[in-house]
Amino acid sequence: MRLPDAYTWRARTLPVVIVCLPALILLVGGVAWRSSLGLATGLTISVASALASQLGRDRGRSLQAALWRSWGGSPTLQLIRHQGSQHQDRVVRLHTAVREVLGDTLPTATQEQADPDAADAAYEDVIAKLRGRTRDRGRFPLVFEENANYGFRRNLLGLRPWGLGLAVAALAITVLLVAVTKGTLDHRVAHWVVPAVLAFGLALFWLFIVKPDWVRVPADAYARRLCEAIETLREPSGAPAAGS
Repeated sequence: MRLPDAYTWRARTLPVVIVCLPALILLVGGVAWRSSLGLATGLTISVASALASQLGRDRGRSLQAALWRSWGGSPTLQLIRHQGSQHQDRVVRLHTAVREVLGDTLPTATQEQADPDAADAAYEDVIAKLRGRTRDRGRFPLVFEENANYGFRRNLLGLRPWGLGLAVAALAITVLLVAVTKGTLDHRVAHWVVPAVLAFGLALFWLFIVKPDWVRVPADAYARRLCEAIETLREPSGAPAAGS
């Protein structure tokens, strides 16, 4: 069986594992408690989690377009545009580097203002080329790291309804199990306190941490690393990157 690569694990599989945590803890708790009710509820939530895993990447990618619209375009696109930039000299240097390395002559500020859609199309072509030229993890480790961080957070945001729902459901189930399972109250509380605390903590995580602004942080970092990589592309493939 082929193991998932580092990006697949971090950006696609790990978010689903986090979504499934309440179900997994309930399942383990149900087996340890030898309660058919605990086992059944854990299995039920595990099935729901498996369905969520099939939607994880798709939900993250479909959410991406809405995120970029709310941000005024992808962070990389915003770095390449003249419009809105507070550092026009950096944009000009970046355009010069693109022309030298990729051979693409990008729009001037005047051309961009006259036809912003055509300018964005030209910028998107260049961004696609940059992504294609920076896939070597060994040569562009920072690009890989920030891309994986962004994919992880974006996909978590896409799975947020599932994660929050499962965490709340798991919390409710632990309370129910304390009420209906056999044994002393102290024994039941002690047995189910760990799943309850975990479910409560995850519910807070989904409610207050997993938000668009949280995704924007690595998205901006990835955009910067991608644009900085053009300096590495100027060097021969065997040469060390500056500052390494």
